[in-house]
Amino acid sequence: MNKEVINQEEFGQFEPKSVSRFIVEFKPPFNIPKFVVKSTTRPTIVMTNGGHKWEEMIFSMYDPIVPSTSQSLMTGLRELKKLDDQTIEVNLTLLGPVGDKVEEWLIKGTINKVDFGTLEWETTEPLIIKLHLNVTYCVLLYS
Repeated sequence: MNKEVINQEEFGQFEPKSVSRFIVEFKPPFNIPKFVVKSTTRPTIVMTNGGHKWEEMIFSMYDPIVPSTSQSLMTGLRELKKLDDQTIEVNLTLLGPVGDKVEEWLIKGTINKVDFGTLEWETTEPLIIKLHLNVTYCVLLYS
């Protein structure tokens, strides 16, 4: 079996993107701190005959006592309800090893569901809120 030798000079440095280096920024009317977003999916595109469709994204967020993510979401939802266009805008930024921006997504969509979490006496785990976003527009701004 012939093994191919990889020449590092030919390919340069290899630094994979990390799943733990990201920032999610919700645009107004939402005032959700960036540090409460625990996890999210990256955009997923499904190819159809002659087109494409973006799949739903789920944002999981901690709900600290202060600032309350529940309160921020409810205030944002009340403000959003007053608008004709209920599309929200989210920026998803992936960071490099020193905090540099290596990828940025502009995501627009409508909220399908907000799950404020399950309460349970038998655990001390933090409360998690899940926001389900029906993605209608998505573009990779920087890569």
